[in-house]
Amino acid sequence: LSPWPTVNYIVRFFILAGICHHRAPPRARACAGEAQTPSAQMKVTLINHSDTLGGASTVTFNLMQALRQAGVDARMLVVHKATDSPYVHRAAPRWHARIPFLAEHLRIWARNRFSLKNIFQVSIATDGLPLSRHPLVEDADVVVLNWINQGMLSLGEIGKIARMKPTVWTMHDMWNMTGI
Repeated sequence: LSPWPTVNYIVRFFILAGICHHRAPPRARACAGEAQTPSAQMKVTLINHSDTLGGASTVTFNLMQALRQAGVDARMLVVHKATDSPYVHRAAPRWHARIPFLAEHLRIWARNRFSLKNIFQVSIATDGLPLSRHPLVEDADVVVLNWINQGMLSLGEIGKIARMKPTVWTMHDMWNMTGI
């Protein structure tokens, strides 16, 4: 599947996890005795801040490609799109994506007594884009959260997505637990 062993394990996880999902992929439907149709493949939306800028972005992009090679309809939802891949989609127009980023950092700046020192070393996830209403999220069988801080998703929005869809959150760093 992929030259990266970790990506292979994650791809296998998604294929197997799909069997237990409410809208199971074609292989699971065939096991349950339902007719298999070519258009009924598992849909996975991977959410990440960028498609190729940074380590987490590169891993997520490679995972999307490996899932697609395994027959999964995988797509990425990003704030910063650097590739021309037709499977990578902007989460919002650039100016709209800046609003939650600026709002979050204004809160941090105010709580730091108007000091800019260390302002980008934390992300408090109070503000973010309303991605639970995005068509790629609404249509997905599984949503994969990756590097989503710095104003991309708020904790409230993460909760909405997790209540709507089976959600996998990949820890590329310790931010999910520490905010740092």
